[in-house]
Amino acid sequence: MCVNDRHLFFVYWLSVVEVFWQVKALMQCRRMVLLLCQTLDGDYYERMQDFFTSLARAELSCANTASECFQQVVDDASKVNASRCNSSELFVFVT
Repeated sequence: MCVNDRHLFFVYWLSVVEVFWQVKALMQCRRMVLLLCQTLDGDYYERMQDFFTSLARAELSCANTASECFQQVVDDASKVNASRCNSSELFVFVT
């Protein structure tokens, strides 16, 4: 190997080492960005999940209550005398 070849070989290995350190730095930077994103996230998705779960439960509770009320109206409506004999009692329901 002549001196010029050694110099090229040395320059080549320096460039390989430089690329290695750049890749390592990029990987470390990537990890730091991921940690930063997780920190800035602040459990946003978990809080949104809790919010929508609570909202859905409240809506189901209201719907069940409304359903029970309307079922009572249906039951009371079935008690109305179809012959209309006692018109004073048609719209008075004793519960």
